[in-house]
Amino acid sequence: TILFGGYVMDDGLRDGTWTYSYASNEWTDMEGDSDPTPTSTPFDPLILAMALPAIAIVVVLIVLVIHRRT
Repeated sequence: TILFGGYVMDDGLRDGTWTYSYASNEWTDMEGDSDPTPTSTPFDPLILAMALPAIAIVVVLIVLVIHRRT
């Protein structure tokens, strides 16, 4: 994942280019100018892809329970 970002410091607007490795869970500053490290992990679409089948099963079960009660 490559993240391009801007932020405001006391001395004005700055920008940064960072890469994030999901394997090592580390940020790397691509410019080498010691910008502050981002504080969060970027969204991993793989997590959503793995969660969708479970969410679909829960929705189907809820619909079946509601349908059975009526």
